Amino acid sequence: MHYAIFSDIQGNYPALEEFFNQVKGRVDRYLCLGDIVQSGTTFDDNRCLDPKRYLPTIWCILQRYLLQR
Repeated sequence: MHYAIFSDIQGNYPALEEFFNQVKGRVDRYLCLGDIVQSGTTFDDNRCLDPKRYLPTIWCILQRYLLQR
């Protein structure tokens, strides 16, 4: 089984999209170690959370900030 491990996205959707493009078809599961979003108006937090909703093979360690939303 092959894992793609990532963290520290901080609301940077283009970087997250590029990551998924780079590993597409080469991994069985994704593991996110946190820091997907960052508060502020210049970040794309909602789009960064989308993969968590539609990829059944992604596991995320929730950060305190997400629990407060």
